[in-house]
Amino acid sequence: MTFFTRVVAAAALLWMFFVSPAEARVFDFKNEHVAIYVGGTFGNSAAGDGAYALASGNGTKFDKKVESTASAEAGLLLSLEAVNFQLGVDYVMPRELKGVTGADSSGTPLFSLDSKLSALVVGGGIELIPYRKPRSRLLIGFKYGYSMANLTNRYSMTPAGTGAFGVGDYSEDATGTGVMLQGYAGWEINFTDVWTVAIHAGYRELRILGFKSTKETTAISGHQAEGQEILNMDGSSRAVNFGGAYVGLNFRFYL
Repeated sequence: MTFFTRVVAAAALLWMFFVSPAEARVFDFKNEHVAIYVGGTFGNSAAGDGAYALASGNGTKFDKKVESTASAEAGLLLSLEAVNFQLGVDYVMPRELKGVTGADSSGTPLFSLDSKLSALVVGGGIELIPYRKPRSRLLIGFKYGYSMANLTNRYSMTPAGTGAFGVGDYSEDATGTGVMLQGYAGWEINFTDVWTVAIHAGYRELRILGFKSTKETTAISGHQAEGQEILNMDGSSRAVNFGGAYVGLNFRFYL
């Protein structure tokens, strides 16, 4: 079951449990003020190989990088005549990578790597409504949130890699924090007496400028103590950009 299939299924279940024919009403945005929303986004990713490339040996070449990001969102919406206010959570998920090969300049495999990133964002937003009909409206939105991110890299070293770097198999587990900024434009349309769907496109900026290790590890880039910032080969902080352009879909249940 795909991510968006799960979102649609969840919306259908909410409709079955909370709405009955006896409760049907004529929908008009001017009379609707409070809604619960669920949805998601999918788009390109600026994460690339930032989680591991600069910490896996000088000159190491990789055959994969993160190219897409999905997200899930849920929250509460307060709707006024010309503006909406949102309070909710987003779970941002750059594509998980498995079996990334790190090789030296001659093509000799040094290790196989699994890499996973995720971020939980708590925040709010505002939607401007420059144009509205009774059952549809244009949205210009902005969101801001505090992010708690997780990074996991699992290295399976080859004999050549152990010989080159002096380490065996290991994993990096680290956490970081940052701020999410998001802007988008979309269209919301009513399709039942209490449900609407909002389709939108925009850009998310979410940079994590440092991660701290959650355990003690001996890595290619050096020793990592629990609670210590994990570093790149040159001693700089490990930084990852979770941002990127996206398209999104969310369902809104008006109370």
